[in-house]
Amino acid sequence: MYSKFFTLIVAAVLQLQVYCQVVVTTIAGPNSSIDDALAMDQFGTLYGSHFGNPSSGAGTVYKIEPNGNISEFSTGYSACNGLAFGHDGQLYVVDFAVNVANSQIYKLDSLGNKSIYGPKIPGASGIIFDPMSDTLFVSQYTSSQGNQISKLSSDGNVSLYCGASELNGPVGMAFDNDHNLYVANFNNGKIFKVLLNGDSLAFIAEVPHTTNWGVGFMTFASGYLYATGIGVHKIFRISLEGEVIAIAGTGTPATTDGAGDVAQFNRPNGIITNAEQDKLYVSDYATKSVREITGILDITSIGNLESNDNIKQLNCFPNPCDTYTTISYKLDADCNTDLQVFTSNGKPIQILVSSKEKCGVQKHAFYTGELASGIYIGKLNCNGISQSIKILVSH
Repeated sequence: MYSKFFTLIVAAVLQLQVYCQVVVTTIAGPNSSIDDALAMDQFGTLYGSHFGNPSSGAGTVYKIEPNGNISEFSTGYSACNGLAFGHDGQLYVVDFAVNVANSQIYKLDSLGNKSIYGPKIPGASGIIFDPMSDTLFVSQYTSSQGNQISKLSSDGNVSLYCGASELNGPVGMAFDNDHNLYVANFNNGKIFKVLLNGDSLAFIAEVPHTTNWGVGFMTFASGYLYATGIGVHKIFRISLEGEVIAIAGTGTPATTDGAGDVAQFNRPNGIITNAEQDKLYVSDYATKSVREITGILDITSIGNLESNDNIKQLNCFPNPCDTYTTISYKLDADCNTDLQVFTSNGKPIQILVSSKEKCGVQKHAFYTGELASGIYIGKLNCNGISQSIKILVSH
């Protein structure tokens, strides 16, 4: 009856150890006004949006030439959010309206002149074109007018693509080389793979986050997803199997260039790769800077489990196990902790801890004897910052 065994795959974020190959350089700003989504055309010219304040009408798209010159490209938006180049070579931009029900997508010509593209899409935030068609996927951020992904066809028809309950402020999206779509939640840092033509989601990973500050945007490059940890001031690489490592950023908000383990970001938000997929470009929301990250193909070393402020040594033993395992971790200070187990779709199964715990090693038994085979997620939250572990139960 209890022939199940339990394998723990650590999917918590891993710490920088030998990332001297990764180098961060500021190419625009501070105070460049670019603080949100990024896009790059076929000539290597970067475009960045200034979100601003929806009520001020200051949303603007900026252009960064390869020589570093920055200029306004298109103005007159409530708040500029997502950017994407279409197969026609034109730039498309989301105007996130003060009344989110009036959010609109525009198409820009080579001079930055805009024309309405399709009907209003409530809460429109991130956009990405299907690599194999002219269909535009639109993430809708707000809970009252969104928390879903819609499709906008070239004839202006809008249809719901994915409305799964796990979506919580979806913004960033990316396609892999096999035409799979991934989506990231701004509010809680969870990343999902979209399955069955939008009918369901498969949990991939959860990056460290603070309350309502998870993943800004996401891109795909050379076999990996890359995401901005806007709440924790770091850049993460996520394998398609769910392994998450921090490749740049100390976690202290600042604008400091250098190797990945000393470079600093301040609310990193937009992220895009170049055509060769060997560089990343990131916008800093707080400082209005644009950063270039090189050396992402040369990452050769992975360190130990990262300590999210007070959390260290998140672990599980025995591994594998039959009917029980023990999840353990070390707290460097007294902490209000919450330890829960979820299905791969994010549905809660069991609360193991929800109380204040003392500094030191904590151990909590988890009974797996009655779990069905499949992937489960253990989520540990300490004073608003989270780590996750992926659990595979098989019998």
